[in-house]
Amino acid sequence: MTTEEWFWKAFKATGSPELFLIYNVQSKKRISQRCDEQEKRSTGL
Repeated sequence: MTTEEWFWKAFKATGSPELFLIYNVQSKKRISQRCDEQEKRSTGL
C-alpha cells in the first residue's frame, strides 16, 4: 500500500480533515516533482 492509499483509507475511516489536507499536500508535491523531472528530461539535463 502506498502512502497515498494509506492516507486516503485513513481519511475515509475517520473523516478527519487534517488527514485529507496532508493527503492533498503530498499528492501536489509528487505532481510537481514529476513535472520537474519531465522538464529536466526535455531540456536534456
